[in-house]
Amino acid sequence: MEKYSKDIIDMKFDNVEQGSINHYKLLQQRFDLLDKKIDNLVNYDLAQTHAMLLEQRIKEKQEREAEWRITKRWLIGISVIIAIVFLEKLLLK
Repeated sequence: MEKYSKDIIDMKFDNVEQGSINHYKLLQQRFDLLDKKIDNLVNYDLAQTHAMLLEQRIKEKQEREAEWRITKRWLIGISVIIAIVFLEKLLLK
């Protein structure tokens, strides 16, 4: 059995402690990098979803405007026909 002095034992424990601290720092850096990558992916997905929703809103607005133009044309046409029929009845009496 070998005998070690207190200084050698302290030095070995210091090496083990420093090694574990270095491994902890390395793991922390890797977890931070992973966290940043996940955040970037989530932000990208949110941006894509926002863009799709914005496109959908624009498309729906264009469709409503087109339907409103068609409705206006029908209302004008019906109003003109009613006015013609009304004037015709007034003039023919």
